[in-house]
Amino acid sequence: MVKWKSPVSGRASAVMLVTGLAALTLPTWAAASEYVHPTTVKTVAVAGTPSLVATTAIPHPHVDSISVAGNTTYAGGLFNRLISGGDSSSTYARTNLVAFNTTTGAVSGKFKPVFNDQVWAVEATSTAVYVGGEFTRVNGTPRPALVKLDPSTGAIDPVFKPVAIQGRVRDVEVVRPAGGVPHLFVANNRGNRLYSLDPTTGANDNYLKMSVTTPVCYGTACSWGGVSIYDFAIDPAGRHLVAVGNFKSVNGQARVKFFMLDLALNTAKLSPWYYPGFAKKCATDHPRRIANLQGVDW
Repeated sequence: MVKWKSPVSGRASAVMLVTGLAALTLPTWAAASEYVHPTTVKTVAVAGTPSLVATTAIPHPHVDSISVAGNTTYAGGLFNRLISGGDSSSTYARTNLVAFNTTTGAVSGKFKPVFNDQVWAVEATSTAVYVGGEFTRVNGTPRPALVKLDPSTGAIDPVFKPVAIQGRVRDVEVVRPAGGVPHLFVANNRGNRLYSLDPTTGANDNYLKMSVTTPVCYGTACSWGGVSIYDFAIDPAGRHLVAVGNFKSVNGQARVKFFMLDLALNTAKLSPWYYPGFAKKCATDHPRRIANLQGVDW
């Protein structure tokens, strides 16, 4: 499975990348798993790649998350129409999530789920597509913020019912901590802000016990959107999680805009590794820039 999340792209083996700041060198365990890109990413999309189309309802469409499973790419965001391979005669109505053949760019004719609001996060596996966002209904059925779909048809999995998740889901990933059983990690802007769910039922499996609190403010200037986790990433070995967002305290410890968890087989603990420089004020008081760490990756 390959995944891309706005606004971060690219990977590094011995460093962690945080948007808005220079790369940070991590302890030596981060260098154990190395990923080497075969070529430089090209600025022009390959022939056949679908393109979003501006419409009256959505004049500025965009994609915020991409996940690849097998030879199928799933792209989620805010859009309601696209064309295939630059051919304006072939248009497709898709609401905020589309599936297409990674090699040819052909848009799936069967995968057509309907979301009533924006998709922020997509996680695809061989057996499921997990989708998070600001939506409250999927295919006309109540499914607030998080849903599990059939990867071929886009039908809702009726067994998966994550009752604890509300608000805006910004990230979702299937994780095997330390190589153990799978968990579905979900980041949002309500409740504990970071959850671990059973990937089959959506029940809280209590692997994560989190308390993420206190919005980032400097004087009277505060970051927009309330306390939130914007993005998180898991190291290749599945032993560490890093997260960024709008918060100043994690499990009672000072962690401004950033924290790391140590992942064991049965539980996760807040890591002592932290960079105090994250607490420094950004040069602007704009609400969307105060909590200036927007993305993170390994």
